[in-house]
Amino acid sequence: MEFWLVIVVIVGVSIVFAVIKSQQLKEAKIAYQAALAKLTSSPGDNHLRVAALEAGRRYADLARKAAGSKGRAIFDEVALSNDLNARSGATPSTSADVKKCSQCAELVKRDARVCRFCQHKFEIAA
Repeated sequence: MEFWLVIVVIVGVSIVFAVIKSQQLKEAKIAYQAALAKLTSSPGDNHLRVAALEAGRRYADLARKAAGSKGRAIFDEVALSNDLNARSGATPSTSADVKKCSQCAELVKRDARVCRFCQHKFEIAA
């Protein structure tokens, strides 16, 4: 009888944690959407941009954990950057402003000395 009681308690606690995680994910999504809406209304405000980025990272992290993954993926950061640029009216860099990393093939700023994706060090032209 005690065995079944322990099982019932464990299942009950698991359900409570799942509900809490689901609620946290919903709240993070709402906070991210609200932060993007504020950024849309004041696209030049860097504080709002940072707040939206932080809210987006929290939402992405919780969504990734809910899916069973850990850490942060590059495509999370790219998606957040795209959202923020779209809301703030920023234009993407022109091809003259970027170069392709020879190590990982990601686009980085032309003046970059180190790739922000793979930490490849670029040779500096003399």
